This record gives sequence, C-alpha cells and structure tokens, in this order.
Amino acid sequence: KLAERAELMISADYNGYYGSKSLENYTDNIVSATALFGYHAKRIFDMKLGVTYSFDNNTVLDKSQHHILPYLYAGADALENGAVVPYVEFDSKLINNSYQQLQRINPYIAMPAEVSLLPNTVEYNARVGVSGHVGGNKFAYRLYGNMGLIKNALYWYSPTPAYFDAEV
Repeated sequence: KLAERAELMISADYNGYYGSKSLENYTDNIVSATALFGYHAKRIFDMKLGVTYSFDNNTVLDKSQHHILPYLYAGADALENGAVVPYVEFDSKLINNSYQQLQRINPYIAMPAEVSLLPNTVEYNARVGVSGHVGGNKFAYRLYGNMGLIKNALYWYSPTPAYFDAEV
C-alpha cells in the first residue's frame, strides 16, 4: 500500500554560461541534484519533502559556493472533495545572474565589468494558504500569504538621473 501512495523523484541538472570576446575568461557553472519524496494518504493528506544540492562555480568571482535548497509541502483535505485544502509550503531556488540571463530580463543592460562579478541569487519562500476547486473542477483557486528571504538580490537603477529627464 505504501508504494501506491508514495512517489520518489530524483533529478540532476547542469547549466553552463560562458563568455566570449571581452568576457572570454567568464564561466558560471551550476550543477544541481534533487531528491523529492511525496506521500499521498488517500484524498486526505498530501506531503512532499525534498532537497536540492547546487554547486555554483563562477570563475570571475574566483569562488565556488555550495547551496542546500529545501522543499516542503503539506496539505490536508478535511472535506475529502478538494474544495478547501489548507496547506503550508516552503521552497527555495538558485537564480542565475549571468550576463546572458540579465540580457533576457533587461535587453538594454550595458556590459560594465561589474556585471560579470554578480553572485547568483538564492531565494527562500514560505507560504501558508488554502487552495481548492469548486464547480465540478471548473474553478480552481489558491489564496496564500508569502514571506520571502533573498540573498544577493538584483536591483535595477540608473546611476545618472538624466536618463529619466530628472532635474538635479
């Protein structure tokens, strides 16, 4: 019976970012491995617990970082029909701040030398809420409160007010 209610997911991932021309010495490699275990007690209780290990190697910063990124989800369907499912969830992720990724976010970014020195961002989120579906599964909802902690967050700003036609 445990095998019918349990799930196990294991995955590995590699992302490599490499510079060329003036950035030929730039490489940012992220190697990750994830293990996730889930248990479903009929329709009453769902739980998922996992962890991701990420090795973050940036040659320009000349340092490597190891990240342990946890994941937890627990939800209870007391009515056993999916209409009201209170839950708690904690997740985390490593966000790459390579020049290529920053160009996707902001295509107008210039390439000062400092951009290649940006460390990657680590984000942790905790949620408490309620989700469910009503109307014969035609309407799904998810209401929650979220608290997040971000390490090495990116901030976009202009060092010169003239870019905004502002008076100095």
